Amino acid sequence: MDFSLSFNVVFPLFVYMFIGIAARRFGLLDEKTCSSMNAFNFKVLFAVNMFRNVFTARDSFSADSFGYLAVSIGYTLLVFFAFYFLIPVFWKDRPRAASVIQGCYRGNSMLFAIPVVETLCGVENSAIAAMCVSIVVPVYNILAVVLFETMRGNKVEIKPLLKGIIRNPLIIGAIAGGIAAVMSSLTGFEIPKAVMTPISVLSSMNSPLSLILLGAGLNLGSIRKDVRDLIFVNLMKLIAVPAGVAAICLALGYGGVPFISLFAIFCVPTAVSSYPMAEQMGGDGPFSAEVVATTSLFSLVTVFVLVACLQAAGMI
Repeated sequence: MDFSLSFNVVFPLFVYMFIGIAARRFGLLDEKTCSSMNAFNFKVLFAVNMFRNVFTARDSFSADSFGYLAVSIGYTLLVFFAFYFLIPVFWKDRPRAASVIQGCYRGNSMLFAIPVVETLCGVENSAIAAMCVSIVVPVYNILAVVLFETMRGNKVEIKPLLKGIIRNPLIIGAIAGGIAAVMSSLTGFEIPKAVMTPISVLSSMNSPLSLILLGAGLNLGSIRKDVRDLIFVNLMKLIAVPAGVAAICLALGYGGVPFISLFAIFCVPTAVSSYPMAEQMGGDGPFSAEVVATTSLFSLVTVFVLVACLQAAGMI
């Protein structure tokens, strides 16, 4: 079997993470610098990247597009509520239960999924993934707020919830990209190259910088006491969840780019933003950090193996 395809998906991610690990080890990146760069990356580069992805996805919408969106949103809700009702039965500590649930359902789709699709299908075929990610990521954020508020016994306040969602840089970028796409479709006006070039360059910086900072922030020193819980989350997030969406896609007859796009969205590790969310909203912050670290590292293996299996089965 030719493993070059799956290797090409994983190896660049590993290189960027290794650069971050090395930079932290040699004192080139400290905690304060990483925090500032993470803020810039999230508030600026993520927003620009989302704008570009939504804007360039305008030509991909068709009658089938709503089907892909329905699958991505429906499966996200299915996974969330399945874990939401099952996990507290086995984890009585509510902060830990909330962090386990979040680790199982909330994927780093923005960071990992689109690069995987671009590697497997080409940049020109990443529109479906970008379109679905632009919808799924806000759904992740909404569900995370609902999760932590209800797990600590609070009622969900709609007004603050909506205000937080609207102020999210990803939402701002998606709305701006959507407005630009609609205006372009209605008037035929295209964004000038002098403007689109820096947008494209800044957007391309997003994934490498995120992975470098993720590597710089990894701390695996405290995982020994949480091995059992971490094994469960890793198996669910990296094996069970992607296997489930693959089965659904096959049942619906999806193949090629749609199949790969939907699969890539759900085979990714736990979102980096799940750690600060848990810290700020009463979850188990240190455990969430361990989940991000371990799923990110083990995804280098699982993505490789899953892609190789799909390749061997002739699905990609």
